[in-house]
Parts: sequence; structure tokens; C-alpha cells
Amino acid sequence: SLWHSDWFEYQKKQVIMFEDDASRLITGFGVFSNATANNAVYVLDDAVDFYGVPKQVMTDHGTQFTSLPREGCLNPEPNAFQKRLKEYGIKHVKARVKHPQSNGKVEKVIHTLQLLRGHFPDWNETIRYYNFIRPHGSLENGKLRTPYQAFIDKSRKSKKKR
Repeated sequence: SLWHSDWFEYQKKQVIMFEDDASRLITGFGVFSNATANNAVYVLDDAVDFYGVPKQVMTDHGTQFTSLPREGCLNPEPNAFQKRLKEYGIKHVKARVKHPQSNGKVEKVIHTLQLLRGHFPDWNETIRYYNFIRPHGSLENGKLRTPYQAFIDKSRKSKKKR
């Protein structure tokens, strides 16, 4: 499985999302004062504890997700997020530079959640509505399903294949 992740700003706070590619389920999110690799690790750990380890995580090239070469340091050490991915055995897929469409699914869910957020008292309720109540139009396959229903269906299918 593949999870998409990105940071965005909402009301002067930094928010991170992890979204399952196939089901559109928000597997993890967090709201912080700063977007950091350690905060990304914190949310990733929670998501993995709850939903299991994905095979891949796709992110942009932000410093919260990857150590970038810079003057005086052409081969930087992996940051905390990269180290945690390695510990889990997760492949880190990086979107093309200056090409947000590469990670378009998470960009779309961020837009959707920002629109929904004003209708709920907090992010927890917003995510609960998105994951468990609101049918997702892209998941039809003959019937409307919530992201959580799609995630459970996907999990059952992958267990049958083993």
C-alpha cells in the first residue's frame, strides 16, 4: 500500500496529513506550531500503530521529509523522518520537484478538509466525518463508500490473496 503525506498551514498552525492511496482514508494527522521531521515521525508512528505499516510513503522534498544537499554538505545524514521510514522498512517515494500534481491525491484531500473544517469544532471531528460518515465520490465501484469502508474492503482483499 501507498500513503501520501504533506504539510499545510491552517489558521497559523502547521497540519500534516497521511492518506491511504487506494481508500482515501486519512491514516494520520497532527496540528503543530512548527512543521518538523520529528512531528512527522510522531504522526507516522500513531498512524502505523493504528493502521499498520504501508509499503511506501510519498512526500514532497520538504525538509520535514528529506535531508537535502546544501553548501558544505553534499551528502547529508537522513533526517528523523527518513530514519523512521527505514526502521519500518517503508520505501520513501518523493514527488517530482515543483510538480504538486505528483502528490495530487493528498493535495486534493487537504483542499477538501480545509473546506470541511469550518463546519466542525476541531480537526478530530473533521477527520471523523471525512473517514467514517461522508461517502467518497471517487470510491464508487458501484456503491458509495466512506474511506474507512474502502480501507476495510481493501484489507480483506489483501488478506484473501495471502
